[in-house]
Parts: sequence; C-alpha cells; structure tokens
Amino acid sequence: MRRIFIYVLLFTATGMFSKCVYPEQDILYDGESSLSFPAFASNQFTEKEIYVNTNVSNWQANCNQTWCNVTKTNENTVSISVTENTTNTSRIATITISAGDLTETVSVEQTIERTRVNGVVINGVCWATCNVDKPGVFAVHLEDAGMLYQYNRRVGWSTTDPMINSNGGTTWDSSEPIAYKWEKTNDPSPTGWRVPTLNEIQSLLDTKNVAYEWTTVNGKNGGKFTDRNTGNTIFLPAAGLRDDATLIYLGIVGIYWSDNPAGCYLGIDSNDAHWANTSFSVGHSVRPVANF
Repeated sequence: MRRIFIYVLLFTATGMFSKCVYPEQDILYDGESSLSFPAFASNQFTEKEIYVNTNVSNWQANCNQTWCNVTKTNENTVSISVTENTTNTSRIATITISAGDLTETVSVEQTIERTRVNGVVINGVCWATCNVDKPGVFAVHLEDAGMLYQYNRRVGWSTTDPMINSNGGTTWDSSEPIAYKWEKTNDPSPTGWRVPTLNEIQSLLDTKNVAYEWTTVNGKNGGKFTDRNTGNTIFLPAAGLRDDATLIYLGIVGIYWSDNPAGCYLGIDSNDAHWANTSFSVGHSVRPVANF
C-alpha cells in the first residue's frame, strides 16, 4: 500500500473552485512480501529486520511457526530469526502484521541447501567436517552418516531402510560403473569441495603425524583422526555400506571413497584405519576435501 491523498476540484455556485481533501488512508506495511533464509544457523545469515512503514499505532507481528521468531524491536522495525533447518525439506512460515482490521503477511522460506561447512587441516590436507548427504549438500551434523555413493555416480543412497536414493527412486543400480576416474560432473561434493585422491586418503594413515581413535559422538560410532602437530581433529562416522542394495555394518565400519580408478578407499573400524580397494558398484561414504 501507499499513502493516498485524493484531491477533487468542485465548481461552486460563486464560480470559484474549491478543493476537498479526503483523509489520508491508513497504511500498515508496504515492504517485502517474501524472505528467504539458508538452512544453517548463523547470526550473519539467519537474522533479518524488516521496516514497517506505517502510520498506524499499536500494530503487532506474529508468526505461525515456532522455528521462525519475530520481535517488534521499535515502533517501525521487526526482527526475524530462524533456527537451523535439520529436516529434509524446505519449510515455509507466515508472518502476520496486524492492527485492528488491517492485516498484511510476509512469507518466510528456509531452504535445506547445506552447502557450507568449515574445513579442518589434518597433515596438510583440508577436510570437510561432515559427510556428503544428497548431491551438493552436506549432512547436518558431523556424526550424521549422510548418503552412500557408487563410484563415479552422482546418486546418493540412504543409510536407513526402506532404501531410497537422492532422486526418490527405490531400485538399486546393480550395474558396474565404467570409469577411469571420478569425473567432475559426477562428483557429489558441494561447490568448493571434491572427492579426495588416494594420496590424500593415505595422509590420514601417516601414524607419525596423525593419530587414529575409535570413538562415539552423540551415540554414533566412528573414527577420529587427530593431527599430532596441531591438535586438529575430524570425525568420520561408521556409516556402513550398501552391497547389492543391502545395508550392512552400519555403526561397525565406515568406508570412504577416493577418486582412484582402482576403487581405493579409506576403511575405519574399531581395530584400525586402513586403505584397500573394492567394487565400483558398492555404495560407500564420501568425505570431501577442499578444492584448492
């Protein structure tokens, strides 16, 4: 809405024009009708303010979802904050600004695009702190399994049953991928990250500079790698694997792909961390490294 003045010229009996000015129309809110927030929780990205350009007193602002908080900070400003979106879908909230019979709404959308995590340098290699979930998206928490991938395929498979893939399909692809390397277009890592090389995998197994420990984080088993020189650590959950569609060894082993064309991987369990090779058609985890 905008402030509206209506001017009408009337011809009077005296032949003179006079001006009638109608009252100013009440205005409640004339700002943005929709706002968007990312999934992750950070004051820089999950707090916004909107200016309520109104000539109405005693207005209020409320939201229909508990994850979206609104606070009237002064006579003309509303502060909006959201909590981290840990669901698997985008979510919508509606903010209602009201005064008497006047109402205006603002739609708030929060995405699931978890494309940003911190990197941790272990023995000279910068590792992501979370597994890849759906292609281009990180898992929410460092202990979350994410999804499982066949070599050189950009389709994730669930670490829970019933099985479903990142495209919504439920039929396992049992064919052997034909590949001489993990092609960039098939890399499921978020932007700025990539599947590690075999040398980068092996850098975690350098016992002179890196210590390995089997541990539990928030009830999830996995392996912790600690840089002996800096104290930096990363945790890799034991996400198991899918062999011919069957989910096995969840919480017992973790197998993480390298881009090596021989199908080499990093394996972790309660005994040790090691590298070996496997069939391309088996579903394993991806823990990316920074794509410098």
